[in-house]
Amino acid sequence: MEATHSRRQPTAVIRPGMPWRTHYIVVLLTGLVLLSACAAQFGLGQARTQPIVIGQDTLAAQVSTLSGTPALPAQRAVAIAKGYVTTWPQASAIRPRYVALTLRTTTGTVAWGIQNRPVWLVEFPGARYAPAAYPESACACDRTFQPPNTDVAIDAQNGALVMDYGVAD
Repeated sequence: MEATHSRRQPTAVIRPGMPWRTHYIVVLLTGLVLLSACAAQFGLGQARTQPIVIGQDTLAAQVSTLSGTPALPAQRAVAIAKGYVTTWPQASAIRPRYVALTLRTTTGTVAWGIQNRPVWLVEFPGARYAPAAYPESACACDRTFQPPNTDVAIDAQNGALVMDYGVAD
């Protein structure tokens, strides 16, 4: 008895006569839609990472947009943040964003235990970062640690300062 090998068609056929590549594309797109739905359900947006300066340390801030309504209103977070930015009147705008904040060192490890922390990130573009602990000097080298923009992270639940830092872009 001779065994015959025939190519068996899958039992879940999307559409008879459709090329196999199309099947794979449909499955891939379906997976992406489901993945997007899961990300939306958990309120996570796409993460953005940017270099920052805290005092005289260079780190990276990773932020992902959160959905939902935190206990602290945005207007209150802005009022609190202004207290930490003496240069806030120089800002071209003041933008509060509800985000999950992670700070990383240059080696990629989490800095100061701040990982996926829900905060109001209040951005002050045009308000130069000038922390009180570091007095200004005429030396151009100091400008490395005083970027042209300041961001302030305020705890979204209790209004406590999480961190303030300088941003170059």
